[in-house]
Order: sequence, then C-alpha cells, then structure tokens
Amino acid sequence: MSKGTIRDDSILTFSGPNDILGFLSILENAVSPISYTAISEVTLLRFDRQYVIDKITFGQESFWYAYFFYLNFTQPILIRESLSNLPSDKKILAGLVIVAERFGRAEPDGSYLIPYYFTQKVIGKYLNLARAYVATNLRKLEQEGLISLSPKPWKIHDMAAVKEMLNMKYTDLYSITKK
Repeated sequence: MSKGTIRDDSILTFSGPNDILGFLSILENAVSPISYTAISEVTLLRFDRQYVIDKITFGQESFWYAYFFYLNFTQPILIRESLSNLPSDKKILAGLVIVAERFGRAEPDGSYLIPYYFTQKVIGKYLNLARAYVATNLRKLEQEGLISLSPKPWKIHDMAAVKEMLNMKYTDLYSITKK
C-alpha cells in the first residue's frame, strides 16, 4: 500500500493473505488517498460497495471490521513510523525483521528467509531511504554477520538475537495479531 509523493511512491505497509483492501474508498464517490501495487502473484475478490457498507453498518461484525482495519492499516503504519528515529542500518534491519516475520519463512535454526520480491528498492520505498543507501547498509549488516544477501533469498541469521538487539517488542505483538 503506497501513497504518492512528489518524489516517488512511499510504501506505507504491506498487505498479505486474507487482508481487506479498499476501506479508505468505501464512501460513495470517494477517491482513495492510497494505491496498491502487487509485488507477487495475488488473487483479489471484489464485492459490491453497497454490500460492504451494509455489512459494516448493519452487521454484527461491525466491531470486528473496525478492529481488523486497525490491525491491517493503522498499526503497521505506526510501527513503520516508529522506525524513523533509528540509525539507518538498524532501520533497515528492523524493516527486514518486520517483512520476514510477516511474509518470510522461519527455519529450524532460528533464521528467517525473506521472499525474493522484497528488493532493495522495495525496502527503500518502505523505509524512505534511497536504494543505494539500502544497498550500502545491507552490505554493512552482512559484514556484521546479521544477514546473508547471497545466495538469494536474503536471510536473517538469528531472529531472536536481532530482535533483542533492536529491542523490537512491538513486532511480537504485530506477529501475534497476524496469526
């Protein structure tokens, strides 16, 4: 999910399996302030606007939809914004942890593999950093032994140690809400 800026699109958050898109343009003739770009193969289901409005307004699940909206849009954006004060190498590492927990694959040794579609460019747009800056800091993190960049896919070696180093308790909450 991204919002166009003067420079380029800035990725606000990533949507994944079972996420709901389009809440920001549910009202009649509303234009969404954001856009979505698929970075992997997706299947979307489209529902009639009035059906969705009736479900949200008159259904017993109204509270659930509001909570779901918070979990899928507001909370991830707040988490992303909380990274802004970190030094750039830590910011990139924290961004990798977030995408690895949500979309990556946990290995038996405690490492995580990050899907191929999370490129330097995508990570840069997510963290508001230039791709070249991301590349430099990824190499630095690799030299420190925290990640591997090749062979692909990228790998975070010891997720628990990295999270403790970053003091990333909030991502534990984020992971639990996505299960």
